[in-house]
Amino acid sequence: MLANREKYGKVCLLYGARTPQDMLYTRDLEKLRGRFDFEVQVTVDAAPAGDWRGHVGTVTTLIPGRASTRRRPRRSCAGRRS
Repeated sequence: MLANREKYGKVCLLYGARTPQDMLYTRDLEKLRGRFDFEVQVTVDAAPAGDWRGHVGTVTTLIPGRASTRRRPRRSCAGRRS
């Protein structure tokens, strides 16, 4: 994808780890962050106070339009229950 970047529209990488210490590929993430045509968003599930200045929460909270306060998906059923 990076070799043929012009073929793609907006690209956003969402990356999550349990803690800052659990993060992998940190050098690669920093290289991608330096590109003007590539967005990188990083989050960790939990971080000790003062150790992490980035986003804290599950990676799904980075998805645009997702309600982070919803715990269960809404379901609707029509018809008779058996």
